[in-house]
Amino acid sequence: MIRRKKVSAKKTIERIFTPGDASKYITHDGIQQGDQVVLYCRVSTRQQNHNGNLDAQEQYLRNQMGKRDAKVVHVVRYVGSGFEPLRLPLAVRFAKQHGAKIVALSTDRFIRHESFKSTGSKKARKLRVNTRGLEDLREIAKGVELVTLLDPNASLEDCIKLQSEIGQQAKFNKGGRPLKRKPGYKKQRRLKFLEKVIQLQEQGKSIRDIEKELKIPSSTVHSWVSSFFNGD
Repeated sequence: MIRRKKVSAKKTIERIFTPGDASKYITHDGIQQGDQVVLYCRVSTRQQNHNGNLDAQEQYLRNQMGKRDAKVVHVVRYVGSGFEPLRLPLAVRFAKQHGAKIVALSTDRFIRHESFKSTGSKKARKLRVNTRGLEDLREIAKGVELVTLLDPNASLEDCIKLQSEIGQQAKFNKGGRPLKRKPGYKKQRRLKFLEKVIQLQEQGKSIRDIEKELKIPSSTVHSWVSSFFNGD
């Protein structure tokens, strides 16, 4: 009869809640010119997907790969929990077909700590995946290189900051987490862009065209044009 080595409850708890070193399993921004990549995009809820977060995430990754002259060969999108990377095997299959790397924003897009709760305590929200979770991730990857744009060991605050920036870029500063603006920001922006807005308007460009070209919300463009021609 084989006797199992007893493990104390304290050591078991430490093993579960001690963050693993994700940098041993995931490469930080390891994309080179000419690399082929599979993008891995994930949001947790259908509401986030409905709000355009998944689209924004994909577009941001595409833009970043373009800057690095890498070729996107496939995109895997997933709406659901990060506790188990259920769609990662699909990404691995595509990556193996093309000799590609799999790229995500951050480690938590691949996998989360099993006890993570977005609505839980501050401590529960800050939990980073442990070594057991990272070992599972490596097994699923089957030798395919996993890459994140953020440091694999990035904090929750850094992940939220990046997601906020992506939301702001995608929704012309109407979405994402609110940015803190200095006093007089709106006036300075109006002075900076008003002349260009009027020029485009006189060239026959529509409000929507101006919105796309200058990355200014159509409601703001309409307000500026109306005020200008009304002498306000």
